[in-house]
Amino acid sequence: MHGLRRRLGFVVVNERLLLHGVVGRRALAEFVAVLAENPQIQTIALQDIPDTRDDDVVMAMGQEIRQRGLNTELQSDSDIAAGGVSLFIAGKERRMVSGAGIHLSSWKDKGVVGSTLPRESDAHEKRRQYVEQMLGSDAFYWFALQAAPEGGIHKMNAQEIVQYGLLTEPVKVWNEEG
Repeated sequence: MHGLRRRLGFVVVNERLLLHGVVGRRALAEFVAVLAENPQIQTIALQDIPDTRDDDVVMAMGQEIRQRGLNTELQSDSDIAAGGVSLFIAGKERRMVSGAGIHLSSWKDKGVVGSTLPRESDAHEKRRQYVEQMLGSDAFYWFALQAAPEGGIHKMNAQEIVQYGLLTEPVKVWNEEG
């Protein structure tokens, strides 16, 4: 999952926009430009999103996804973490195929594990509100803070994905017929 740190890439395939790479400062402007040039896009397919360099950019991209009524999906080989998860939950409809991975990293703010900050801390508020806006509850935000061990990663299981409302329809299981 955590290979070379590459800029966020965009590939348009019919009504889908495939995203892969690290979300950095320039990603929002590039994302909006691709959407403007391709009004047929209805679904954002997140492929390999291993990291985020700017949470504010991720949340602004998520707002664009939600305001435009775009769907998000994870393919069988999708692997998302950090900002990739924040982008995924922004979809009007959120789908995934079995095999996709949703990973939660330990959350830190200035070197302090997020779970040690009081719930009322300002460090939480903007991110908590974003999750609540996208999912209707902030329960996933608080779960995400606690899920990964310090300095580690937690791969969400099917029960957690359902429990926290990350999908709007059941996981699709591919068989030999497709």
